[in-house]
Amino acid sequence: MPDLNDQGRVKAEALRDRLKAGTLIPAEARAELTHLWATCAARPGMLLTPEEWRDLWQHAGHIHLSRETKGGPAQWKSTDRPSTKVRLYRCSNAEYKFNPSWTEDRKQAEDWLDGDTVWTAEFEPERLLATADLHSPCVSG
Repeated sequence: MPDLNDQGRVKAEALRDRLKAGTLIPAEARAELTHLWATCAARPGMLLTPEEWRDLWQHAGHIHLSRETKGGPAQWKSTDRPSTKVRLYRCSNAEYKFNPSWTEDRKQAEDWLDGDTVWTAEFEPERLLATADLHSPCVSG
């Protein structure tokens, strides 16, 4: 069985390295982050530091990731951030509570298998780097 903590690491690190080298354009960042988040990275928070993810998402610009059909290809579109604070939930162990993948749906967070506590936080709009409605077959964490 593959190590879910490493699934997608090579692609995530390559994307980070292109950003650091100045060779990653925003349109490529949007497409590659969408693919990486939707299909390759089982536990994105384990692949790069929070600062590296933040830099990649800021370079891409605020986008919404989605699928037209469950299991269909992931796609993205540019979108505005919400105009007010958003309450989000995440299920994880304490050491991973600041990792990515939060949801507006408490029940969805409760159903995640990657932790023992459902964390709740209100986020200012500028803190939201992207939104997603992927229904991905991968485990998010």
